[in-house]
Amino acid sequence: MKRSRRRAELAVVLVAAASCISLLAACTAEHPAHEATPSAVHAAAQPAPSGVIKDVRPQDGTIATAALTSPDGTTSATFTVSRQPGRTVFALSDLHTDVAGEIDFSLSPYGPDATCPADMWNVSNGSVTPSTMSWTIPDGIPGSPFDPDPTYLESAVLAHTGNSSDAHGCVDSVVAIGVLHWTIPGALTHLDVIDHGSEPHARGAVTVKHGHPDVYTIASDDTVTAIVARFGITQDELYYLNPFGPQAPNIEAGDRINLSLADRGAPPA
Repeated sequence: MKRSRRRAELAVVLVAAASCISLLAACTAEHPAHEATPSAVHAAAQPAPSGVIKDVRPQDGTIATAALTSPDGTTSATFTVSRQPGRTVFALSDLHTDVAGEIDFSLSPYGPDATCPADMWNVSNGSVTPSTMSWTIPDGIPGSPFDPDPTYLESAVLAHTGNSSDAHGCVDSVVAIGVLHWTIPGALTHLDVIDHGSEPHARGAVTVKHGHPDVYTIASDDTVTAIVARFGITQDELYYLNPFGPQAPNIEAGDRINLSLADRGAPPA
C-alpha cells in the first residue's frame, strides 16, 4: 500500500557538535496492509485504568547497534545508541560510500525488507560525512520518539531524501540500511485493548484485526479522554502505541490511531 509523504517539525531538539537542530519526522510510501474489518462487538463501558509507562532505558551503556550495508556493498556504516545520565547519544561511524550527493541518516519503524522505509525520524537533518558524527537528545522533551521506549524503531537508514526518480516510487531512496539490535526490553509486553462501544466524544469507527481492535478513526468532537475510556487504556498507553500519532489537544477528525501493540510505531495507512 502506498502512502503519501508528509513532514512535520517536532518539538524535539538534538545537540550535534554543540549545535541544536530540529528532529524531523519524514513519512514516505509503503505501509503493510491491515487485515481489518469494522468492529461489531462491544462490551460495557469501564473507566480507564491509571498508570504510566515504565522507562526501560538504563542510565549508562549501549542500548542498540546497527551495521548498515548497501546491496552492492559500496556503502557501509556502523551506528550505536548509548545512554548517559539524562540523555540518549547516537553515533554514526566508519562510513564508507561511493554514492555521490547528500545522504541523510534516519531511524525507521520498519524492517530492512520494506520497499520504502516509512515515517522515519531524520536524525542528521542534513548530509552525513565520513567522519564520526554524534547527536544527543536530552530526556523529557515532549514529543520525543525516544521517551520512554524507543524499541519500536527497527532500522537505521542512509537515504537520498526527496529523490523523485526512485525505481520503487519511494520518496526517500535507500542507500544503505541495517537492523537495529536493542539490548533493552519493550516497556509493555501485553496490553488489553477492549472496545466498550461508542460514547459521547468517542464515536469514531473501529477496525479489528485477528479479533482485536486495531485502528480507531477519530470523529468530530472526539476527545482523548473519552477515547481512552472507550478502550480501557490510559493516555500514556495510547501515546505509547502511537509514537508517531497525534497527541492532545492536536487530534483532528479523520486521524487514525493505532490500537495494536504489535503495530506500535507503524502509523495506520
